[in-house]
Amino acid sequence: MGLFGELYKPEAERNPSRIAELQQRAQRVVQVVGAILGRAEYFAGELSLADIQLYAGMSKSLESGVFQSPPSNVVAWCARVTARPSVASAREQYIPYRRAVLERTA
Repeated sequence: MGLFGELYKPEAERNPSRIAELQQRAQRVVQVVGAILGRAEYFAGELSLADIQLYAGMSKSLESGVFQSPPSNVVAWCARVTARPSVASAREQYIPYRRAVLERTA
C-alpha cells in the first residue's frame, strides 16, 4: 500500500514507520522531478503527456503537505498546470466527486 493508502486508514490502523519511510521516498522523488524539470515551464518544453502523467500525483502530494520542502520549480509548474482552463474545469468536477466518495467509505 502506498502513502495515501496509509494516510487514509483510520488513525489507529496507520503504520507510522511505514508512513515515515514513504514520506522520505516521496521527498527524494520530488527532488529528482525538480532536477529533471530544471528551468523549463513544462517537462518537454511545452505541455506534454509527461506533465499530464505527473500532475495528479504531484498536485495531490503538494496539496496534502507530503513534501517537506518541495523545489520551487515543481510548485510553480504545478500552479501553471492547475491554472490551465482544461485542468481547472476538470478539478471543479473531480474534487467534489472525490470528497463524496471518501465520505461514503469513511
